[in-house]
Amino acid sequence: MQYDFEQLVAKAGSYGGQGVDTLVGPVHGELELTPLRSRRAVMVRFSAFRVDGTKVHDQLGWIAPDDEGDAVSMWSIVDEGRGLRKFARRFDADVVGSDHTLAFACGDPQDPSQWRAETALDLYGDGSIGMRLRWGRPGEPGATHAIVRMSATFTPPEPAPF
Repeated sequence: MQYDFEQLVAKAGSYGGQGVDTLVGPVHGELELTPLRSRRAVMVRFSAFRVDGTKVHDQLGWIAPDDEGDAVSMWSIVDEGRGLRKFARRFDADVVGSDHTLAFACGDPQDPSQWRAETALDLYGDGSIGMRLRWGRPGEPGATHAIVRMSATFTPPEPAPF
């Protein structure tokens, strides 16, 4: 299994923080990371809210390696999307200052004729996590729509070994 995936699993818990959504302005983000007991996958739940409390983004996903343990991918559904999509791992989206970045893309980010999206989780040495969302609809340029940095609000205990 890849080291940065293991680092993500180790950060299981709830996170909250402030950021910016280019479509609606300042947002509050909430992130929940829940690993399977086997620690071979992690469920990711991210929501963003306007200052007035209106939810503007809701995303549910799973990050896991394939059967051989080589390639880590993300399967995700968002409230703006049409259904469950597989996002392939990218390695060119690191952020200066983060210890690890797990970035995933669906569709060709350079092809404006198709829907495309990118999700990145930036893991920082101070324990915080950044969430970056970028997408583009057919006929529109792709753009970063949300950047939120969050700190831990709750860390669950280790799962009991059964």
